[in-house]
Amino acid sequence: MKKFTFLIPVYNDWENLQILLEKIEKQIKTLEHEFEVIILNDSSSIKCNISLKNLQKIKEIKVINLNKNVGSQRAIAVGLKYVVQINEGNEEKMLIIMDSDGQDDPEILNKIIETNEKFPNEVITINRSRRNEPIWFKILYELHYLSLLLLTGHKIKFGHYSLINSNKLSKLLLAGDIWAAYPAAISNSFKKNYKIFHERKKRYLGETKMNFIRLFIHSIRIFSVFKYRILISSFIYSIIFFLIDSSFIPIIFLLIILNIFTFSISHNNKKKFDENFNSIIESVNIIK
Repeated sequence: MKKFTFLIPVYNDWENLQILLEKIEKQIKTLEHEFEVIILNDSSSIKCNISLKNLQKIKEIKVINLNKNVGSQRAIAVGLKYVVQINEGNEEKMLIIMDSDGQDDPEILNKIIETNEKFPNEVITINRSRRNEPIWFKILYELHYLSLLLLTGHKIKFGHYSLINSNKLSKLLLAGDIWAAYPAAISNSFKKNYKIFHERKKRYLGETKMNFIRLFIHSIRIFSVFKYRILISSFIYSIIFFLIDSSFIPIIFLLIILNIFTFSISHNNKKKFDENFNSIIESVNIIK
C-alpha cells in the first residue's frame, strides 16, 4: 500500500477547491492506498472554508498558510520543501501536484496511479492535448512554446499536474530552479519522464486569473531555468545571423538582452528560495 499526498496551491478559490476535493474523493474511494491533502494557502484574503462531510477516503487535510502571495509556482516550491523537511524518516510518498480550479482533471487519477504502479521511479507529467483558454492566450502560449523549443530543445506541454516520488525531491530542490517554474525545473532535473496526454479542462467556477503580464513573467521564469542552453544556442544563432546579413543585428541584440534577463532572474531565484522558505510559512493547520 502506497501513500499519496495531493499538493494543491490555492488563492481565494475555495469553492473550486471544494468541488475538486469531492471529485478526488470519488476517484480514489475504491483504492487501497492511503491519501492525504496539503493545501498551500497563498495568502488568500478569503477565509478557508472546506466541508469535510463527503471526504472519507482522504485521511488528513493540512493547510500551509503563507504570509504573502507568491503565486502558485512558488507556493508549490514551498510545499515540496516542507514535505522534505517533515519527512525525517525518509518515508516514501507519491506527491500529486494539481491546480485547485478544476483545469487539472481528477477523472484521470486512476490512470496516473496505475501508471505509477507500473513505473514507480518515473516522474509522471500530464501533457495538454487540448486547451480551453481564450484564443489570445493560445496564440501567445504557442509563441512561447516554439521559442522555448528553438532556444533550449525542450518541449514542455505540461503545467503543475504531475506525480513525483518524494525520494526525488532532494535533487529537484538542490538546483533552486523550482522557485522560478515547477514544470521547467522538472524538465531540467529529470531528462526522462512518463507522459500522459489529456485535455486541460475549463475552470469549475469563475474566470481565469491569467493575463498578458502574468504570462510574460511566467515565460521569462521558465527561460531562466535553461539559461546555459539559451546562452549556447544564442551564440550559435548570433554567428549564423551575423554571417547571413548585418540587418539581423537587432535580433542579435535582442538575444543578448534575453540572456541578461535569464541569468539575472535565475541568480535572484536561487538566492531567494531558502530566504523566503524560512520566513514565508505563517502557520500550518490540520483541519482533518
